Amino acid sequence: MINKNDFRQLKNNLQAFFHMYDPSNFALLYSIKAAIALLICMLSAYLMLDSKVIIFSLFACVFIFYMNTFNAKNMQKIIILSIFAIISALCALLIPFLIDIKLYVFIPCFIWVFIVNFIAAFNSDLQKIGIYITLLVMAMMISASLNTFYPTQSALAILHGSVIAIAFRTFTLYTYGSYTRRSFLMLLNNLIYMSENITNDNYNHWQSIFVSRVDEIKKLFASKSANIKDTSLIKNQEMAIFYLLKCEEIAFTLLSLRLYFRKNQHNKYISNIQEEIIFNLNELKNIFLDKTVNLKTINFTRFKDLNTFPILCECLDVLYYKFNMFKLGGMKKLEFKENSTKISFKALKDNFNLKNKYFRFSFKVALATSFSIFLAIFFKIDHGIWIAMGVFTLFKESINSTAIINKSTIYASMLGFALGFLLIFNLTANKHILEFILFISYFACIYFKHFPYFLSTVLIMFNLVIFFAYLGLDFERLILFRLADFIAAFVIVYVFSYIWPIKSENDIKPTIQETTKNIQNFLTSIINRSKYFEAENSVLLSIKKLRNLLDESKNKNSLIFEAIIEINNLCINLNDYIYNKHSKVDLKLDTDIKILITRFEMLRKASDDLPFYFYEDVSDKFLSTDSKIKYFLEQIGKRQDTLYKFLISKNN
Repeated sequence: MINKNDFRQLKNNLQAFFHMYDPSNFALLYSIKAAIALLICMLSAYLMLDSKVIIFSLFACVFIFYMNTFNAKNMQKIIILSIFAIISALCALLIPFLIDIKLYVFIPCFIWVFIVNFIAAFNSDLQKIGIYITLLVMAMMISASLNTFYPTQSALAILHGSVIAIAFRTFTLYTYGSYTRRSFLMLLNNLIYMSENITNDNYNHWQSIFVSRVDEIKKLFASKSANIKDTSLIKNQEMAIFYLLKCEEIAFTLLSLRLYFRKNQHNKYISNIQEEIIFNLNELKNIFLDKTVNLKTINFTRFKDLNTFPILCECLDVLYYKFNMFKLGGMKKLEFKENSTKISFKALKDNFNLKNKYFRFSFKVALATSFSIFLAIFFKIDHGIWIAMGVFTLFKESINSTAIINKSTIYASMLGFALGFLLIFNLTANKHILEFILFISYFACIYFKHFPYFLSTVLIMFNLVIFFAYLGLDFERLILFRLADFIAAFVIVYVFSYIWPIKSENDIKPTIQETTKNIQNFLTSIINRSKYFEAENSVLLSIKKLRNLLDESKNKNSLIFEAIIEINNLCINLNDYIYNKHSKVDLKLDTDIKILITRFEMLRKASDDLPFYFYEDVSDKFLSTDSKIKYFLEQIGKRQDTLYKFLISKNN
C-alpha cells in the first residue's frame, strides 16, 4: 500500500516532469485552444458536411495545430497555412485519378515527395506544410481504398477544417503575445522600481524580485514548450529572448551605477538623470503596447558635457546604449530569423545537382517512398500505402538519427497499440464513449508533442487504435497490420539510407568549418559596425546544428563545443566593450581583429588539407594597448588553438 510520503513524492516528481517540459503551461493553453477549435470543427461539420467526409475536416484542423514551429510571422503565417488548405483541397480532387492510374501512381509520388523535401533548400515552412499535405493525401488514398471516395465533399471538408483552425490559431490583437507583454511589462516595472530606489535599501528587494522573474522566464526558454509559437502567447519568440537578455544587461548596469548614485544622491544632475532613466524605462514599455517609443538623453548629455564624473559617464553610456538597442528591437530593425533563400532559376540550378545535400536527401526519400508504393500495389498488399506513409515519416537525414529515432518509434508504437487494445477490450461498444476518448487523445497528442519523443509517439499510436475502433472496422486485424507496416517501413528506410550514406559524425567537421566562417563574419561585422545581429544569428544557428550532430553521433568531445561557445561569448563581450568604451575600432584594433579573422581562414584551410600557416601563440602579435580588449583577443586566440588541434587530429 502506498503511504502518504510515497504519494507526495510521486506527486512532486510528476509536477517536476510537467514543469520541465511545460513550465509556463504554454503547451496546455495551446492544446486547449486546439481542442476548442476541434470541437467547433466537429459540431459545425456534423451540421454542414456529409458524415463520410467529416474525418478530413478534423484531420485538416488537427494538422494545422500540429505543425507549430513556423519561421513565418503575422500575415506570412496565414498565407502559408492557407496554401496548405488550398493545395490539400486540390489534391482531394485528384484522388480518383491517382487511384485509376494504379501501379503508375509511384511516378507522381516520386515527383511530389522530391519537391516537398527539396523545397527545404529555400523555405523550411513550405517543406513543413508539404509534409502534412502528403500525409493528408495518403490518408485520403487509404480512405478511398476502404470505401467510396467523394472528392468534392472531401475538398470542402478540408477547407472547412482549415478555415476554423487558421482563425483560432492566428487571431491576435497585439504584435507580442499575452505572455510576452505581461512578462516584459513586469520586468520593466521591476527595473523602474529598482531605478526609483537606487539610492536606498528598497533597491535590494526589487532586485531580488527581478532576478527571480528572469530565472523563471529563462526556464521557459530552456524548454521545448517555448516552440509552441501560439500567437496569443509568445509571438515573436526570438525578440522575446533578445528583450530578456537586454533587461538583464540593464539590471547589471543599474547595479554598477548604484554606488555613484548613492554617494551623490543630492546632486541635482544625478537626480535629473535618475528621472530620465525612469522616463526611458517607461517609454520602453510602449513597445509591448504597440506604441511609439521616445527616448530622452537631454540630462545625460548635459551631465556628460560637465566632465566631472568620467567613470560614471562611461556607465551611463552603456545604459543608454542598452536603451537604444532595446528600442531598435521594438522598431523591428533587428532580425533574428534565418533568412529563406529566394527561389530563382539560378538558385534552383545551383542546388539541383548530385553533390547538393538537399538534392541527395530528397532523391532518397522520394525513391524509398515511391518504391514502397510500387511494392504495395504490385504485390496487392492489403492497404499497403501505410508502408509508404511509414517510410515518408521515418526517413531522417543521417543513418544515426534514422536508427535512434526509428527504434524508439517501433518500441513506442508497440506500447501505444497495447494500451489502445487494453482500453478497447475493457470498454463496451459505446460509440459516444469512443468519441470522447478520441477527442481526449487528440488533445493529448498536441499537448505532449514537445515532451519526450517516446511519449508523444505512444500517444499517437494509442490515438490510431481508438480511431480504427471508432470507425467500426476490424481494428484488431488492421492495427496488427499497421505494426507490421511500420516494421517493413523501418527496413526500407534503413536500406535506402545507405544511398549516399550520411553519418552525423561525418558532418561534425564541416559544421565546425561553417561555424568558424560565421564567427569570422561576426568579427568582420564588429569592424564594419554593420549587420551585427544577422552575423550573430548565423553563429547561433550553426552552434545549434553542431550540438545536435554531437548528440546524434554520441561524440564526447565537449571541449570543441565549449571552445566555440566561449569564442562566441567573447566576441559579444568584445563588441559591447568596444562601442561602450571606445565608440569605434581604431587602426590597431582593426589589425588585431583581422589577425583572428586570418586565423579562422587558416583553420579551414588546415582542415581541408590546403596550404596554410598558423601561429600557435598569437598573444605577442596584438597591438592594442587596452588591457581588457587584449584579454578578449588573447582568450579568443587560445580557443582557436583548441579548434586547430582538433581539426588537425581529424586529418591525420
